[in-house]
Amino acid sequence: MTNAKHPTLGRTALRWLLLTLLLAPATFPLWRPHVLATHDGLHHLARLFELDVALRNGALYPRWFPHMGFLYGFPVFHYYAPLTYYVGEAVRLLGGGVLLAYEATLGLGLVAAGWTMYAFARRWGETIGWLAALLYVYWPYHLANGLVRGAQAELWAMVWFPLILAAAHQVATARQRREALRGGLLLALSYALLMLTHNISALFFTPVLLAYGVWEWGRKREERERKELGEARELGDLKELRELREPEERARPNTHYSLLITHSSFLLLFWLLGLALSAFFWLPALADVSWVRAAVLREGVR
Repeated sequence: MTNAKHPTLGRTALRWLLLTLLLAPATFPLWRPHVLATHDGLHHLARLFELDVALRNGALYPRWFPHMGFLYGFPVFHYYAPLTYYVGEAVRLLGGGVLLAYEATLGLGLVAAGWTMYAFARRWGETIGWLAALLYVYWPYHLANGLVRGAQAELWAMVWFPLILAAAHQVATARQRREALRGGLLLALSYALLMLTHNISALFFTPVLLAYGVWEWGRKREERERKELGEARELGDLKELRELREPEERARPNTHYSLLITHSSFLLLFWLLGLALSAFFWLPALADVSWVRAAVLREGVR
């Protein structure tokens, strides 16, 4: 018996393949035979080399790189988010050189941002999903992060932004508790990945997540009110229906606000879970922040 889902799966796979082909030109500068000169490239190459040496010596999460700092050592992963270096190390362990691993990290980060943006935006239609993915990847700042600055952590942070918003949308619009739980777990995991990728981006993005959550709640409230008005028109007498519902509404005047509190509590709970999942990185760094010149970061923000 033929599975009716196969054509749908085939079309879905074809869409993702075509999207990848459209995003691939963003990575073409990385395919040149010479080294792509970026602002941060040498730093990332040195750190990737140190991570590779540490892993081959049995240290799965080395907070200290002994060959840096003029052989005095340097606590890179004690303060700097480590995740993108493990992406490069995966290429290294498969047999690639350090340079190939670094450029593969940049290339995959450029394309993966388009994948996650498409996954988030296609809820408003396939055309909007495709346009959003292409604009997101070919946005000059995004390209500059990967091809000029070589800022692999900030580049990969933009991979997680759409995924976090998609998870928040699922939590806000879920009709069943199980669906909300799946969205919440995705939110927690993707936020933890953001913290482990570029914690400064996480700091700036958190208010955006909060604003988006409130917007989703407001949109859901409007949809509910429109549905009630539609039901009233079908019944014929809108005024009579409102009079019948008025005692009920007075009995529960804060329904909308209680829904907002419930929705916000869900988002807060899974956001805290995301922080907890990444606490092995940021908690020691925060505890030892007095040992580094963190004030330089604040001056840069100003």
